[in-house]
Amino acid sequence: MAAKLVLEQPRQTHQLLWKSGYNQRVFNAAYDDDTTGCDTISCSWFTDFNLDDYCIDIYDGSNWIKSCGMKMSGVVTDAQHPAANTWVQKAFLNTSGGRSHAFAFTIGTKAYVGTGNSMSGLLSDFWEYNSENNSWTQKANFPGGPRSEAVAFSIGTKGYVCSGNSGSYVNYDMWEYDPQTDTWTARSNCPGSARTKAQGFAIGSKGYLGLGTDGSTDLNDFWEYDPQTDAWSAKANYPGSGRRYTMGLSVQGKGYIGLGTDANGNYYGDVGV
Repeated sequence: MAAKLVLEQPRQTHQLLWKSGYNQRVFNAAYDDDTTGCDTISCSWFTDFNLDDYCIDIYDGSNWIKSCGMKMSGVVTDAQHPAANTWVQKAFLNTSGGRSHAFAFTIGTKAYVGTGNSMSGLLSDFWEYNSENNSWTQKANFPGGPRSEAVAFSIGTKGYVCSGNSGSYVNYDMWEYDPQTDTWTARSNCPGSARTKAQGFAIGSKGYLGLGTDGSTDLNDFWEYDPQTDAWSAKANYPGSGRRYTMGLSVQGKGYIGLGTDANGNYYGDVGV
């Protein structure tokens, strides 16, 4: 994994998203009010739009759905990014107290959001968004217990969730979600240290997890998950410093990880592929 570019202003980030197509763009929502992006053809950085803190971004196959909210205000705003390059407000996820630090993934044309922090504490609820009728439906709760900052990705017709912060401890458990039966199944625990604030994505039929913190030490290890064998294997460590709150995604068979912060308060602007 080699460094590809450096963001002009290093920052801690909560999420990164990309729009499919020939001219792909990369965005990240940071603690700042601005959201920045990189055109992956020219890799020239730009400021695209303004959003609140604590955003998560999910792609339903044709549109971006951005869910944002400020933890202390309990505000959650859901919006869609159509091909017309405009933002349209969509149905709110009307749960008490809003949420931050949730996990999210997509399967087909449905988007899924679960757990996180709210004004009333940690959450374990789980929701499906249908872009065709602009509605949310509650699904089976996440069985790993209330938590925030978990990693999630989808492979084929299943969703996977692992790691995260349960308040007094961090996690290494791994769960598989089947939307056809609305059921969760325990899978092999994430290897290495239990962690939170980690990063993950999927490429083809494999999932990837790495970085984050075990609560005291920032990590730079990197792992591959094979759902066919329910097994993890170690991959090359991330070449940058151990860190948390990174961005991550996969584009055309490659994974990208970068930005983030560490326990010493350093902010990073590098991105590796």
